Amino acid sequence: MRKRDFYAAVGLLVLIFLLVAFRPWHRASHTSGANALYASDVYKAAFQFPKNWKEAPGYAGDRFEGEDGFFEVSAVGTDGAFSLSDVVSLEEGDTLFPYGTSPKVATIAAGGKPGALIVPSANQGPSMRGQAALVVAYPEPVEIEGAKYFYFVLMADKDHIRALASSLEFRE
Repeated sequence: MRKRDFYAAVGLLVLIFLLVAFRPWHRASHTSGANALYASDVYKAAFQFPKNWKEAPGYAGDRFEGEDGFFEVSAVGTDGAFSLSDVVSLEEGDTLFPYGTSPKVATIAAGGKPGALIVPSANQGPSMRGQAALVVAYPEPVEIEGAKYFYFVLMADKDHIRALASSLEFRE
């Protein structure tokens, strides 16, 4: 291997390490008190969560969990053809019943935008760990990997979802 090729390979490895180690697109920085701040340049959203929760391996910064709860972020792209109620119906009406057979849906404002909160029914499967969901219309569609997304989705345990939603902010 020539010297120039060696330095190019080392430089490439350093660049890959820096991109992985310092993922700027998802940040969890501690704030004062009992909370940390989740901020995502990908999902254009930020909110506070319990600082004892840690990033879950294998989720690229999209899921944090602790002994007392968890959250995961996602988005829904609908080409603008679906309303908020359509998206919520699809989410809660999944044939696998992720929220049980009769979840409660409530209208909620989060991040200054209209949204819906899906709270599981008592017969939700134990593997879902009490997962609830918040679906909120983005102020403007968000582009992620070349596709447009119109709705932000926050999934979290039912005991924390309202507190997480109350601190949600959308970013440009």
